[in-house]
Amino acid sequence: MGNKPEPTTRELVIKSKLYRFFGLMFAGVGVLIFLAIFFQGYGGDIGEAAKEPTFILIVLIPFMPALVLSWVAGATEKKALASLEKDKQNT
Repeated sequence: MGNKPEPTTRELVIKSKLYRFFGLMFAGVGVLIFLAIFFQGYGGDIGEAAKEPTFILIVLIPFMPALVLSWVAGATEKKALASLEKDKQNT
């Protein structure tokens, strides 16, 4: 197998910004999905929704892609900052 070259700082920053953007998009979609499920399934009654343990899953599941993408964006930002520091030291 071939060795992959390390991504440049610019590539890391672009990836980070894309991950963050798509994370925000998924969060927005998650809010819409949650609201649709909440109002259709529970009629907007938080008291009734709180009685069911599945409500917590209903709240969390639509936001999982956003959480994962946010975590990946943070890790990529850290790599970009480390690469920037390395570049700064080399000059």
